[in-house]
Amino acid sequence: MDDILIGLAGGLMGMFGLGLSDFLAKKVVDQIGPLRTLLYAQLIGAVFLSLYLLKDSALPEISPVNLIKLVMFGAAFAGGYLAFYRGIEIGKVSMVSPISSSDTIVAAAVSFLFLHEAFSGVKLLALTLVIFGLLAASIDFHGLRLGRRWGGQLSRGVPYALVCMLAFGLFLPFWDHFLEQPGWMVLNIMVRLVMAMILIIFAVGIKKTSIGFKNKGLIPRLTAVGFFEALGAGGVAWGFATSSDTTSIVIAVSSAYSLVTAMLAFFILKERLARNQYWGVAMIVAGLFLIPLV
Repeated sequence: MDDILIGLAGGLMGMFGLGLSDFLAKKVVDQIGPLRTLLYAQLIGAVFLSLYLLKDSALPEISPVNLIKLVMFGAAFAGGYLAFYRGIEIGKVSMVSPISSSDTIVAAAVSFLFLHEAFSGVKLLALTLVIFGLLAASIDFHGLRLGRRWGGQLSRGVPYALVCMLAFGLFLPFWDHFLEQPGWMVLNIMVRLVMAMILIIFAVGIKKTSIGFKNKGLIPRLTAVGFFEALGAGGVAWGFATSSDTTSIVIAVSSAYSLVTAMLAFFILKERLARNQYWGVAMIVAGLFLIPLV
């Protein structure tokens, strides 16, 4: 397959997979909470990703260093996802998702500071757009004028979205480099299993709570959440691993996943934001699209 087509295919899988997963997760989180949703979504995603091993069964180096890194990545991603799911549980997914997806801009800053990657004028413009977009999307200024503290209901979930943004943004550049070895799909599966183990230990050992749930009618939707998250994350990883020349295309296209989530929330969940928040979401998406282009 042509490199550009690989980049577009990987990016589109990321865009629609992650966008649909975030949207579908909203009702599941409302029913069984963030922890159970994340636990089962990651296990289901690991099962779907395992199907790729029928095509490519290459194994990574199983060393103590790699295992320690997997635990670190698993803990960071578990914390980030828990924060995101808590954000959409108490807030609006059409606002929480774009803010969380700004991890791309944090990742760019980390790559510049620690991995010595270039930071061009276009990336500076993208950074500016995302920062102002975050400010505009986080606060309902109309609500403030009406006397509601920090915009009332519309701004709930923002702190959790920011935690998610930082958790993923700080670790994603190192995760991308970690995947630049044989067996990258096995590593994607293993990190999900590590996340599941951490969540079970946290739920049973620390919170002393059950990880089961009674509403079996949620299983199809929960399966869809896991499938689409695996499709999105796996598609992006496949685009990176298959051709290093199309990384910018993969990132640019997949970064629009929050737009898919926001549109579905607008038309199906009937979520409505203040006018300045729509402008904020638009600036975030524009900035995320620009960041990988140079």
